[in-house]
Amino acid sequence: MAGGWEGFGSCIQVLRDDVSLVVLELEKLAYSTVLPLLEELREVASAGFGHQVSSESIKRHTVEGQDLLFVVIDKNKAVGFASVRRIKDVREGVFLTGIVILPEYQGRGFGQSVLKSIIESGENGILVFTTQSPRMYSSLLRVSSRVFPDVAGSPIPLHLQELGQRLMVGRRGCFCETTFVCTGIYPECLYPAFPWCSSEVINFFFRRKLSFQGDKTKDGFLLIGELR
Repeated sequence: MAGGWEGFGSCIQVLRDDVSLVVLELEKLAYSTVLPLLEELREVASAGFGHQVSSESIKRHTVEGQDLLFVVIDKNKAVGFASVRRIKDVREGVFLTGIVILPEYQGRGFGQSVLKSIIESGENGILVFTTQSPRMYSSLLRVSSRVFPDVAGSPIPLHLQELGQRLMVGRRGCFCETTFVCTGIYPECLYPAFPWCSSEVINFFFRRKLSFQGDKTKDGFLLIGELR
């Protein structure tokens, strides 16, 4: 398609060399305009998670009901992406509904650059997402003044428990508002090689709170980061 991702982005930021970040404001684009480009995102997600991701899943997690789509491109071809919807509740913020970077582009700071751009996309006080990845927990710690749940087991404030309940309505599995553990939220473990992080404290926290068989789990956390 002529113009590719750059032809639809409202903001283009150079990250490194030929790699850029394009931000699409989905409410300003026709749904039919974005659809032809989603196959690229499906291929990125399939490679990033190590298993085939369906076209329906990509549509659901990137454009249907979402407000912004962040696409990392190398020579105008997608190599990573994240999608968010805005939250206007007890705190204004964003719900990160999906983020993935191609394996060969990981470890180069692109994921952290995407998170930074998401945070700066508005007057955001909180960043929220579900995950089973200790690395994502570690990334959220780097951009937040406080993360719930925390590894120390501090009580989650009542207003955040109530927000968590509202955000998790209709989601798969069983959500516990006092721990933010989402039992059975995923039909299968998202990762062929589980993404343990460099912090043994965080890894132990995940091991203790989620139910594992070997290095696989179907559980996850709802995470809420209060932004700096």
